[in-house]
Amino acid sequence: MHIEVVHGSVIDAQSGAIMLTVDGASQGLEGNIARAFSRKYPDAWEELEYDIEYPMSLGVARMYAIDHELECPFSHCVVASTLNHIDTLSDLEKIQVISTALNSTLALASSKRLGSVCSGILSGGWRLEIEEAFSAMVRVYQSFVSGRPASSVLKIYILGDKEFKSIGSFIEKHYQVELNDGDFYRIGCS
Repeated sequence: MHIEVVHGSVIDAQSGAIMLTVDGASQGLEGNIARAFSRKYPDAWEELEYDIEYPMSLGVARMYAIDHELECPFSHCVVASTLNHIDTLSDLEKIQVISTALNSTLALASSKRLGSVCSGILSGGWRLEIEEAFSAMVRVYQSFVSGRPASSVLKIYILGDKEFKSIGSFIEKHYQVELNDGDFYRIGCS
């Protein structure tokens, strides 16, 4: 079991499922990756948008199948309510929200036997430090795969050069790196 950290755009990923974040209060409050997905795969987004059931409590994640006839590289999309525009949450509460959503996402992907799930770093619009959000994601994945014979690979995509370099340094300092080729890290989680 491992996590892949990739320098690039998550919407260009090759993965079984993509995780898109929203404010679950109502339709139209999507995160940046969800909006980019809607521009790149408008037909898939149009169908998906009508299927999403609002409201969604913070931390809830729901999986939707994407019609294989549509132009979209993902077979599934996970919509996770991790954005919040009303309440003020402590950093611990923010970490709990993203942890709950990611754990649910991994469980949904595992139930569908998807080989991988891709996501950006779940820092939300909350201004969580990316290293803190990244560490939470790694802890959730490590806990999820512990004792399981097979689980989906978690692919975390980072678009910005500065952010990728920062996370790369953080990874090298704190994690068991199985592979590093400059634009890609593989972190062992067994």
